[in-house]
Amino acid sequence: MTKPTICHLGAWGKNWGDRAILYALQSAVGCDEYEWWNVDIQRDWTYGGDGRTPDLILIGGGGLLWDKPELKSPSGWQWQIAPEHIESLAPPIIVHAIGDTRFPHGDDQTGIKPEFKESLTILSEKAVHFSVRDELTQRILKDLDISTSLCPDPALFIGEPRTELPSGPPVLGVCLAWDKAPWRWPGHYQGAATFVEYMDALAEALRGFVKEGWQLRPFCHIPEDYPTVEFCERLGNVSWGWYTNEATSSVGGLANQYAECAAAVSMRKHGIIIPAGLGVPVVGLGDMAEVGSICEQLGTVCVTSATASPEAFTQAINRQMDLYPLPGRTGIPESIVYRDLRAAHDRHISRIRGVLA
Repeated sequence: MTKPTICHLGAWGKNWGDRAILYALQSAVGCDEYEWWNVDIQRDWTYGGDGRTPDLILIGGGGLLWDKPELKSPSGWQWQIAPEHIESLAPPIIVHAIGDTRFPHGDDQTGIKPEFKESLTILSEKAVHFSVRDELTQRILKDLDISTSLCPDPALFIGEPRTELPSGPPVLGVCLAWDKAPWRWPGHYQGAATFVEYMDALAEALRGFVKEGWQLRPFCHIPEDYPTVEFCERLGNVSWGWYTNEATSSVGGLANQYAECAAAVSMRKHGIIIPAGLGVPVVGLGDMAEVGSICEQLGTVCVTSATASPEAFTQAINRQMDLYPLPGRTGIPESIVYRDLRAAHDRHISRIRGVLA
């Protein structure tokens, strides 16, 4: 019997967050029950395979609503398809937990091109279901008169929440984003901390945890994040970290490394989502709107350039730790509405399966 075929259009870059999305989504929908064509949405095709037509086009998750100038995408975001061609696609389409990703400075022109609204309006009218990953994206599309439902990022469910604390010296996961770093701190135009000042305050706070016997575990989601290793080494007491090594790395291994942390801090969205889903207290870092939105959705705190100080970082981490009174209680704290998010996720997974039935 031929398996139903899913053409999954997503972002398949070198970011471990992208790989976590695919891993979690395939696990939830069914990795073995369906044939998956995992197609890079940034490439110039609509779906792959050997000339066959898939049974479903699944778009997402990930931050696909971003107009990278170098792509010259005719849709005004990452999908390499002209708006008028969306109508001609034969298979049913489901948009699953996509997000808006835009930088506050630089050459990002997301949402400015008329094709942005045109293509997304056509897509929303054609799609069987259209969901976004956070309220920020929902508000942006609502301003374009595009209705969506909310479904959390699949990577939040990469594994089950841990039920006990790791043994041994406490480990603090550190996920720092160094690509186009100044774009992530627009605060210095508003009289708040500059990037250098922000990093100095973070280093002083983490140095305090090291003095108390904590180990720092660097997480590098892309190769450009490797300075995180050097940053942690300067502070001392480094635990084995997560580096972008294809030969030794796996999504499951990434999850295990996060699950062993007593807490984590992250400038990257998936450096927040993955540990949060595993029951690890996590603090967001920086001024990126998508990071702040994810922190708001998950009930955690984000230290921005406007509030950055060694004391602010220390208090934020300790506050999140207080919300996780393990052992004696299992899973993510109730302040993070995990059950509601899980229910929304499961409803959308059922819809995907229903279309393929």
